This record gives sequence, structure tokens and C-alpha cells, in this order.
Amino acid sequence: MGMLNLFDAQRRRKMRMELEFRKTLTDNLKFGILLIDKAHTVLWANKYITRRYPDVFNSKYYDFFSGKESFSQSSPGADALQSGLPVSRIIEDEKNCYKCSAYPIKEYGGEINQYIYTVEDVTAMLKLEATIKSIGYPLMVITPGGIITDVNPRLLELTGYREEDLLQKHAGIIFKEKTGKKEEEKSFLFRPNMQSLREKGILKNYEMTIFSAEGKEVPVSLNASLVKHRGKTMGVICIFNDLREIKELHHQLIHTQKMEAVGNLAAGIAHDFNNILTSVKLTVQLLMENDIPVGMVSDLDLIKQDSGRAESLVRKLLLFSRKESPEKEVINLNRVIKESIKMIKRTVPENIAVKWEPGERLWNIKANPSNMEQVIINMVINARDAMPSGGRIKIRTGNLSINDAESSRLGVKHSRYVKLSVEDEGMGMDDETCRRIFEPFYTT
Repeated sequence: MGMLNLFDAQRRRKMRMELEFRKTLTDNLKFGILLIDKAHTVLWANKYITRRYPDVFNSKYYDFFSGKESFSQSSPGADALQSGLPVSRIIEDEKNCYKCSAYPIKEYGGEINQYIYTVEDVTAMLKLEATIKSIGYPLMVITPGGIITDVNPRLLELTGYREEDLLQKHAGIIFKEKTGKKEEEKSFLFRPNMQSLREKGILKNYEMTIFSAEGKEVPVSLNASLVKHRGKTMGVICIFNDLREIKELHHQLIHTQKMEAVGNLAAGIAHDFNNILTSVKLTVQLLMENDIPVGMVSDLDLIKQDSGRAESLVRKLLLFSRKESPEKEVINLNRVIKESIKMIKRTVPENIAVKWEPGERLWNIKANPSNMEQVIINMVINARDAMPSGGRIKIRTGNLSINDAESSRLGVKHSRYVKLSVEDEGMGMDDETCRRIFEPFYTT
């Protein structure tokens, strides 16, 4: 009998020790834990709960954690008992938000008579998430190892990713090298350009390139700050500023400055060329006033016509340098081509045939005749240069009416137009050339 009592005492002492250990463990938790039966009566609770709700034992848990509203059969506890699976929900009261989770306890026969219920105050976390979402700049939070833990809608707009494509992924998905390879784990803070962030805990206005979901480069300015707790780095907050518009404006400014420089150069060339041209015209005029062989008259007439075209070119250079628009008048494009066709044919070698197909009853247009003549000649010269081994060039004109559907597709007004086409049998133009074909003085 004494041995049995000793054994019994040892078992009770062991059980008390286990209970004390369990109590110490659960009482130090920063969230509430309850043991609840299938009638939703609280059987046990840790200190986090009893300190706030001393009368919780033998009470219905929803009297304390339902915002003083009537119990809903769709509560975590009811759903966990019915499904046999863990269930979590956010429940709000008048002041705070709680993450409430129910974990069913299955007995040996599979019957569920009790469940564990946890209550965690997530008010601060939800407020932080709401703050992050509301920030007007693209924002991303990552761990020291580079794992993305949070993003806001502005970042999703900037990169084209969905939230689920980024969360818990390595930041290398955005911070890629130009080779397209993802960066190694933990590499973000140890990049050479992140030295200021590592040493000072902050990085300001660092210009870099990130990559969108489509793999496109996006120029941004990065401001980053380390998040520390008790001296330990917990994460990095990255805020981006989209520089695409600024970069575009910068390129436009550089282009404008280049055009101003070209304009100044064009003005100087035009004046010098005009002096030479004046001398040529005077010489031709003097020759035509004297007795000359009949065969030379046509040649001098041709020189005179070309001098007139050269004068028109000089005027255009001067207009460009002064940023003035040339005067427009009502003209017929067929007549302009007819007057230029002899000179056009002289610009191409014998192994290239030039065929002109004028459109019938061509509508008049409002344009500068010398400009149109220069456009046609430039197009023919480009076609010639694309066929070094010879070929055929077709010049065509025709009337063209644009309806509403075509106007939106082509980006022009719904109206009547005259179409000019110059076709050749050459190799064509690459994308870089196509982007620059409308720049002044650019040639293919």
C-alpha cells in the first residue's frame, strides 16, 4: 500500500509540474488561448485572457469575442466543429481588431468535443498594412535576406505584377541584373551600391533600374531605410519614384538643344551656300545674254532650274534655323511630280528604272510645293540607296477617304486625303531607322 501511495504521489507531482510548465509557457504568450467544448463553453484560458476577462470560465466564448453581438453560426468555432479543419477570421469590436482562430481537437474515434481558440490583437498590424497601402509612392517591404513581405498598389501599378506574384518571393524578381538573371539570396544588402544603406541605415535618391512583369526596364529613384529592433535589422522599407516621365523630358530637352545647334549650323551653311549660288546664277545669266551654241541653251536652262530649287532649299534651311513654318498654298501633287521627274531620274543610276503612275482626277492639297518636291526627291534617293544592285522604283498618287474606324486606327482625322507612295525593291529599314525617319536632316 505504501508503494502505491508513493507511486501515486510521484505521478501527481509530475502532473503538477507539467501543468505548471504549461501554465508558465502559455501565460507568457502575447496572445490569448482558450480550451472550449462543443457547446462553446470556456473550460480553460491563459493569463492573457483571464487578465482581461476574469469571468470567462464556464461562460460562452462569444459573449466576450463577438463585439457584444449575438452568436453567429458562421463563427470560427462553429465552422471548425462542423468542418473538422482550422478556421481563422478577423473580428472587430468597438476599438480593436482580433485574429480569431479555432483548431478542432479530434479524439481517438474521430469525434470532436473540444477545440483550441486563439485570440490575437492585430489592430496595430492592420493599421500598418493600411498605412502602407495608402502611401502614394510605390513601396515594398523586404527581409534582410531579400524576401518580399509587403507591397502597396502603387508598386503593382509600376511593375505590372500581381500581389501574389511578389509576396514571399525574392526581391531579385524586380532587382535583376541586365543579364536577366535573378540575384542571389541575401545579395540585396550586400550589393556595392547598398553600402550607404548598410552603414547608415538609409539610402536617398539612388537612381537605378528595376524590371516590370513584362521584363521591361523601369528607371526609378530608390529611397530605402532599415527597420531595426534592439539593434537587429528586421527588414528594409523601399520607396520608389518613377523616373520615366522625367527621363523622357530630359531626352526631349537634349533633343531640343541638338535641334537648336543644328539650326544654327544650318543658318551658317545656308548663308555661305547662298553666296555661292548667287555667283552661279549670275554666271548663267551672263552666258544666256551672249551668243551661245543652240545645244548649250537647254543645259543652261537646266542649271537655272536647279539653281531655283537650290534657292528653295536655302530658304527652307533659313526657315528651320528661325523655327518658322513655310508658307502653304493650294497645289496639285501630280503637277509637282511632273515638274520634278526629270531631276528625279537624274538622281538614280541606269540600272534603276523609275516609273510614275499619277492618280486620276487627283484632289488638290494645301502644302508648300518646294517641301513636297524635296520629300519626293529624298524618298527616291533613299529607295536608290536601298538597291545598290539596281531595281525598280514606283511613284504613285491617288485619292484616299478615311472613315471613322480607319481614323482611330491611323490616328488621323476623318477626312479626304491624297496618298503619295514610293515603292522600291530594296532591303527595307530597321526599327531604329523607322524611329528617326522624321528627324530633320536625318537620312537612311
